[in-house]
Amino acid sequence: MANLRIVPQNWFDEAVSLTVTSEASTTMEIENAQITPRGAFWRSTSTAAQTIQGNWNNVVRKCNVFAVFRHNWRGGTVRLQLYSDTAWTTQVYDSTALTVSSTPAGSYDWGNATGVDPLLADAPYVLFFTEATTAKSFRITTGGTPADAYWQASRIWLGRYFEVTTNMDIGMGLTWVDDAEQSRSRGGSLRTAAGGKWRRLMLDFKFMSEAERQTWVDLEGVCGRDRDVVVSALAATTGRKERDHTLNAMFASLDPALYGISVHQKRVVLEEV
Repeated sequence: MANLRIVPQNWFDEAVSLTVTSEASTTMEIENAQITPRGAFWRSTSTAAQTIQGNWNNVVRKCNVFAVFRHNWRGGTVRLQLYSDTAWTTQVYDSTALTVSSTPAGSYDWGNATGVDPLLADAPYVLFFTEATTAKSFRITTGGTPADAYWQASRIWLGRYFEVTTNMDIGMGLTWVDDAEQSRSRGGSLRTAAGGKWRRLMLDFKFMSEAERQTWVDLEGVCGRDRDVVVSALAATTGRKERDHTLNAMFASLDPALYGISVHQKRVVLEEV
């Protein structure tokens, strides 16, 4: 198992000359995968293979993470290629075509038609860690057959992760949060106005080195509470544990790093976008 990994900057957001094989409409364009609202997404016109490509205007970027959130790619394949030039000619990395498996389900039989976890498709993601590679352009290719009659993705990530050397303390907290409103009628009936829901992840680091203290301070300074990150608290554990603790999130608070003589402490709170 790797330690917690967090990706603070998304190079996909900075891509220029961004193109894709097809877009279902002007409101479902590939640029939607560069923003965070849940209702924004890219959708293709069919199940035909799709190629998404872009470059960084001759600026070198280092990548070792690829992620896709809120997608319907399960059952298909995805391939990431990185290039050392802006014309997609000199390849420096190739993941080859990787199968996009279904998000790992829980063990409880819910009694529905398939007996599977009803949240299975609630926040599906693709996440894989690559070898660190410097590049000036990228190409993402889907293949096979997606879960629907089209390809769709809400958020695409390419970046470089920071991995802590000493993991968070025992007692990491994961919870669901919602903005539903509840009130009682005069007769005592409970009335509820449904709202959205999201996950909150709370982490306490008790043995943080000086180098990591500096990194966390800088990381929160860059991201604030208005830029999203990718966090995998139980990176590379696979299965349900990795699923539950992998989030496309924002910092919910900017807590201080508590300075110590030899080690430091810090609380990190993230909420899913």
